[in-house]
Amino acid sequence: MKSKDYTTGGMTGYLQAAAPDRYARVQKYGLELEAFTVCAGDEWNPGVAGGDKSKFSERTEFRSKTEDTVSDGKDYGYVVPVLIPEGYAEFSPKQTLCQWHEGGYPVASLRYENGELAFVTNYKSGFNYKQVVPFVKGRLLWFGFLFRWNPGENAGRVMVTLAGKAFSTLQNHSLVETGTKVVYFKYGIYRSGMDAYKGPKPAPNQTAYFGPVKRAVGDAAFTLVTNPTEPLPSSTPIATPKPAAPVTDAFYPLYKRLDAVQTELARLQNAIGAVSPSSVSLLEGAEEKLDKVIAQMRKAEAKKK
Repeated sequence: MKSKDYTTGGMTGYLQAAAPDRYARVQKYGLELEAFTVCAGDEWNPGVAGGDKSKFSERTEFRSKTEDTVSDGKDYGYVVPVLIPEGYAEFSPKQTLCQWHEGGYPVASLRYENGELAFVTNYKSGFNYKQVVPFVKGRLLWFGFLFRWNPGENAGRVMVTLAGKAFSTLQNHSLVETGTKVVYFKYGIYRSGMDAYKGPKPAPNQTAYFGPVKRAVGDAAFTLVTNPTEPLPSSTPIATPKPAAPVTDAFYPLYKRLDAVQTELARLQNAIGAVSPSSVSLLEGAEEKLDKVIAQMRKAEAKKK
């Protein structure tokens, strides 16, 4: 079924679902969240050439008709709170939870597979990027995504935030092909390549929670992804980036400082759009020093094994 168009979070779009009961608005942790459920055989447009049936895909998604314009020099920001509940069925192939699409394929997405949550970019002609995200089931993850859709190789920009803190920043990154005009956004659950599924059949149902999802353009985009406006429920602590090993008391102030530096650098890069050669040189010098510290600590780690 295709729902009537409706407006949510600064976007107008429609629901793509196999049946009305696959989508619901629910109250959880003091917030109104959207529940998206996918069941085995949930092909949204099975009778259409090139549709879900031919791609062995299943979905329940909101498809935004409010599109981002490529190469207009503007930033586009999205806040996408996601909750993967305890008991969520684990399997492969992947499940895409939100995606930015140029019409033929997704150029960026947040996806889940067998316990791993990751943000990925998918530039058809070259380098792709993957960043695994720390998370805990049953807790709300307050994601922010900031894009500048400049077309062509090494031309785009993207920043990912968790609870307003910069988590991953990519400058001069390939996002969309030359000639791309618009990018549109979808969120929910999209299970692709289900012909490769090897588990018990039928495949289990899966439900994920979202909301409130929002979109902003221009100067408001950066504010949106770095300053969540809704009160974050205390019963659901937000997952934030953590080091692989516990930070000692001696390193904790430095770790907090590095976190603040990363956020401020992302803000400045967003504001001025470029980094001077002298600034790049200073950053490279700082990176070399940090690499030496990491190398020393890895040697100490090896001696303990």
